[in-house]
Amino acid sequence: MNDEDPKAPPVHPPSNMAPPPMFAQSSSNSFVDTLIPTKNVDSLKAYYLGLFSIAPLFGLIIGPIAFLAGRRALRAVKADPKLPGKTHAVVGIGCGWIGFIFNLLIVTLFTYLIFISLSKSQ
Repeated sequence: MNDEDPKAPPVHPPSNMAPPPMFAQSSSNSFVDTLIPTKNVDSLKAYYLGLFSIAPLFGLIIGPIAFLAGRRALRAVKADPKLPGKTHAVVGIGCGWIGFIFNLLIVTLFTYLIFISLSKSQ
C-alpha cells in the first residue's frame, strides 16, 4: 500500500434525507403485493390448493381445503379492506369446487364402469 493514497471514509447520506421513491414504504398495496398477496397467507393457500385440486384424485381432499382457506381469506379481507388477496381467494374457492366436483364425477364414473363390467362378466 502507498502511504500517499489514503482511503476515503465511507459516505453516508444525511439522516434527514428521505429514501428514493422506489424504496419508500407506502400505505397502499404495491403492485407486487397485489400480484402475490404475502400478507394474506390464506388467500395464497386457497389459490394454490384450488389450482392443484384439478389434478385427478387429489381434488377430493384438496378441493374442500381450498374452499375453507378461501372463505377464511375473504373474511380477513372483509375485516380489513386494505388487505390484498381477495381475487386469489375467489379463484381458490372456484377452482376448489370445480376440482372437487370434477374428481367426484371421475370417481363415480369409474365406480359405475367397474360395477357394470363385473355384472356383465357373471
